[in-house]
Amino acid sequence: MANTWSRSPDALWRIAPSFLALANAAGNRLEVLGPGGDVWLLLADPATERTLIDLLAERYSVEGKAIADDVSRLLGRLHDEGFVICNGR
Repeated sequence: MANTWSRSPDALWRIAPSFLALANAAGNRLEVLGPGGDVWLLLADPATERTLIDLLAERYSVEGKAIADDVSRLLGRLHDEGFVICNGR
């Protein structure tokens, strides 16, 4: 079964044309540049990593394998800092 990712309800965020700014009650802050902000927007609804990769690959006309590692690293960092949850945690 694939992991399902979603935004943490504790995350505060603002998006601008070239970056995403995140903060939470734990005091974590993060700026995500470029297409990384699209991951956040796609997480308005829970999604698997594969779904995110496929949607971004289509949006940017690239092969999924070209962005898979970047998406995985971003999700890991967002999770480590409490901005997203995986399978409800």
